[in-house]
Amino acid sequence: MKIQMKTNMKLSIKEIIKRIKILEDELIVLNQEEDKDNYVIYLKDEKVEKSTYDFDKTNKKRQEINQEILRLKIIVQKANIKTITSYKGLSISELLILLAQKSALIQRFDLLCSKKQKARKTTNDGQIEYIEYLYDINKLKDTNLKLKQEIASMQVAIDKANIETLIEI
Repeated sequence: MKIQMKTNMKLSIKEIIKRIKILEDELIVLNQEEDKDNYVIYLKDEKVEKSTYDFDKTNKKRQEINQEILRLKIIVQKANIKTITSYKGLSISELLILLAQKSALIQRFDLLCSKKQKARKTTNDGQIEYIEYLYDINKLKDTNLKLKQEIASMQVAIDKANIETLIEI
């Protein structure tokens, strides 16, 4: 399934992202089909069956798809830089960077929140040992929840901007 792009069309960023995904899926299918068709198996002294596989034709199609993906990704990237979201007046690009930073922080906080504030264990030689974390786990859980809510707001702002922003392609 080849997507034909008309010039001078207006699409939302979201629609362009969907088109990129469809093209990437098309590329996966093309590669899978090539993997099935790019060889023949035959026995010694047996006539080799003629294959319809054509590397040059397949590679040309792959290059065309990749070129269209690149063109669309550049359009999206330029739009992301220019498009201001409803979240603190940040562009989509700025917000994506901030979102990545905050998502990494959530991963760290999730790990830290999984601990018990104070735990007791018995060592191999029968002594009782305590582990006490030097931060307030309950306070961190609250901070982490607020951070997750902030990320949700950021994602909504990105989604809204992606849907509402129309770009001529």
